[in-house]
Amino acid sequence: MSRWLVVAQRLRDRMASESFHHANDERGIPVTLSFGLATYPTDSASRYELLTRADANLYTAKYSDDGIQGTTETHRATRELRSESSFNVLDAMVNAVDNKDRYTRRHSERRDAICAVGRPGTGAFR
Repeated sequence: MSRWLVVAQRLRDRMASESFHHANDERGIPVTLSFGLATYPTDSASRYELLTRADANLYTAKYSDDGIQGTTETHRATRELRSESSFNVLDAMVNAVDNKDRYTRRHSERRDAICAVGRPGTGAFR
C-alpha cells in the first residue's frame, strides 16, 4: 500500500498548488483530491469487496485532514470476521447506507418520518 500512498500524496500535493480559473477572472478556485485506497487480496477477496472498501475509504478521506485513507488494521480484522459469516449481502447493504451522502440520508430520514406519521389507521394520520 505504501507505494500507492506515495502516489496519492504526490498527486494531492501537486493539485494543491493549482486552481481552476474562469475566463477573464483572476480569482482561482482551489482544487482538492481525495483518495480511498484498498488493495487486493489484502483488503478484499473479490472485485466487489475491493470497490466497497475503496469507496468506504474514499468517504472517510473526504472528511479527513489529508484527504487520503487506506484500509486500517481494524477494517482488515473486521473483514476476516465477516468472511467467516454468511452476512455478506447484509454487510454490503449496511455499507451502502453508511456511505450515503448527508443530503440523501437526511432526505430518507424525513421521508420515513413523514410516512410513519401519515399512515391511516395508526391514529397519527393528518
